[in-house]
Amino acid sequence: MTGQVPRGQARSRFKNKAHLRIASLNIRGFGAGADHSQSPKWMKINQLVRENRIAILAVQETHLNRPRVDALDDLFGDLLVIEHSPDPTNPTGARGVAFVLNKRMIKTPRYTVKEVVPGRAILLDLQWTDARNVRILNVYGPNVPADNSRFWTDLQDADLGRIDLLLGDFNIVKRRIDRIPLRADDPNAVAALTSLATHLSVHDGWRSTHGDDKAFTYMHGSTTSQSRLDRIYIRNAIRKDADNWDIRETGVGTDHAMPFVDLADRRAPFVARGRWTMPKHLLKDQPMITTMRELATKLTSDLRAITERTASHNPQTVFARFKADLAAAAKARAKAKVPKMERRLEALRADRKATLDRLKNLEAAINVPSTKVHANGGSIADLHRHAAIMQERIADLETKRFEFARKAVAVNALTHGNSLTKKWIRANYTPPDFEEKAALEPMTARLPNTDKAKLARKLTKAEVC
Repeated sequence: MTGQVPRGQARSRFKNKAHLRIASLNIRGFGAGADHSQSPKWMKINQLVRENRIAILAVQETHLNRPRVDALDDLFGDLLVIEHSPDPTNPTGARGVAFVLNKRMIKTPRYTVKEVVPGRAILLDLQWTDARNVRILNVYGPNVPADNSRFWTDLQDADLGRIDLLLGDFNIVKRRIDRIPLRADDPNAVAALTSLATHLSVHDGWRSTHGDDKAFTYMHGSTTSQSRLDRIYIRNAIRKDADNWDIRETGVGTDHAMPFVDLADRRAPFVARGRWTMPKHLLKDQPMITTMRELATKLTSDLRAITERTASHNPQTVFARFKADLAAAAKARAKAKVPKMERRLEALRADRKATLDRLKNLEAAINVPSTKVHANGGSIADLHRHAAIMQERIADLETKRFEFARKAVAVNALTHGNSLTKKWIRANYTPPDFEEKAALEPMTARLPNTDKAKLARKLTKAEVC
């Protein structure tokens, strides 16, 4: 029978999602608070992975050491697993890479972590399902071209085996189109990175999906030049399993945007989207209540007006039209209720994309050397400035939206945090698989030991929103 396991056959021990959202973000430091232990930035990272349903977040420039990681484990032990590789000489002041595993999405964590280059590269091997594991290499490339070139060569010589995803802050672009103004990067570093990608059989997933479109993950504050330094490379053999390649700004407090991709287990059973349902908040929306009453009154009148039943006009067809009209009205009202800030963000993103498309077309038409493109005529310079202005406005608005969302969650937590409700139960529930992991996994995969009573005394749910 469908959905049942034959007698005598063990059920799968893995309860992970069939789709994993994997993202990369340069967080630009630890962001220590006043007591230099707790980090408001990591509060926002927790919010980021929760809101965007990110299963695995690769972070760079973390500035983490063991005491900081232990403090984060005390704070987020029920929600996140953090595996880090610190810089060996200055762990709290430079470099550092880490993986953040979201326990909300990864229900059964079985993984190993290998430190490839301390503070620069870390490899995660996650057992995704019974029959499949995914290997992800998180990198933070050096800024100096010679060091950058040597870094990719060292990775190629490290004999890493199969790599499914290579992602991080590369501090280099392979094509001029990934910078404005257009310019080529150090040829030796580009050649070394190209050789590594060929050796690992990986390619730039966003670029292969979006063609010659322009999008950037970093903008230099003083020059307003932009570049796509943060990228995700995917193994050619699993390209068909990846979808939804995108780049988004975050409210975390960094000058980098976040590229992400959805990876699907194609062997898992297909689950459709299901039926549309009316958003619950519309049930308390007065204009929607008025519309529902008007449609219900019309339905009653139409039903009473039926004197002769036909194939096209009968109570069933009248009720079907009522449901269609009600669904259409609910969708229109839900769209109208989208916060003003969200509408403004979408308008700014559309304006930025249109500007970058015009810039791409103009640069292709002029066809001059990259060193002269930015100075050739005023129109290209104007488009550069306009794109930078749009990027700054989007980043500022996203930060405000992020803060408003944090306040809303905090208010909700303070309101319901001490009541025995569904929200309280969900907030305090930890999947049992995590409690068993320490006994099932070798020392290569560490799981924090969280003292829940101590955590309850130390921090309220509102503070970890």
